Amino acid sequence: MKSEKKNSFNFVRKAWHLLGLFIPLALYLDWYKDTFQFEYATRAIIVIVLVVSLVLLIITEVLRFKSESFSNFFWKVLGPLMKDGERQYMNATLPYFTANLFVIYLFPAEIAVLSLAFLVIGDPFAAYIGANYGKNRFYNGKSLEGIIAFIVSATIFGLFLTWGFSFYNPDSIYSMFDPLGEFQFSSLIVLIIGAIIAGITEFFSSTTWKGFLDDNLLIPVISSLAMVLVSNTLFGKSWNEIVFPIMDLLQKQ
Repeated sequence: MKSEKKNSFNFVRKAWHLLGLFIPLALYLDWYKDTFQFEYATRAIIVIVLVVSLVLLIITEVLRFKSESFSNFFWKVLGPLMKDGERQYMNATLPYFTANLFVIYLFPAEIAVLSLAFLVIGDPFAAYIGANYGKNRFYNGKSLEGIIAFIVSATIFGLFLTWGFSFYNPDSIYSMFDPLGEFQFSSLIVLIIGAIIAGITEFFSSTTWKGFLDDNLLIPVISSLAMVLVSNTLFGKSWNEIVFPIMDLLQKQ
């Protein structure tokens, strides 16, 4: 019975993370284009929603740690969706939403989608393979098999994403095929380096700063930084093309 509850809990958490991919996908597909006559309407709306969500999460976390009555109410209502370790640490949603805000605010939509996909796909695969088949263990208890599972699963899923990018924006270096249908090695190189860096980050990551600094934050942030560096150094993308001009977020058309 206890095992069934644990499996249900893990399923709900992983499903929640998968739903999180809708955030960068909404940016990529530009769902709110021309809304309120903003040039970058979709990015602006998502950023505002994330900021508001983060403020509410921070308030909730402060109350949870400072007020015993609120903490009891919180665990009574949301306890089944929380890890036991989160009684002492922050809700993992806080660093996850922070990572979303970072990559969506600053970088191209493709980078945001890929970096967050590395987390929501690679992390559970690494945990499952490492726990059940991991034989070559390191100092932190993580396994070589888990690292490989992370990188392979993240890369395979990333290939599907870059293939999908080809239909919507084939001019991008992150798309698998260009407008003429030719395979673009740039997309493969960016993807593989990003997935490897994400896997290495997951291996070295730990939960510190009351749970704020963990893999939910580090994997998207570090892998996205790695991919934009590759875009700049190997494929000549200028920083103006890669990094979003922050001051233009609410620019009118």
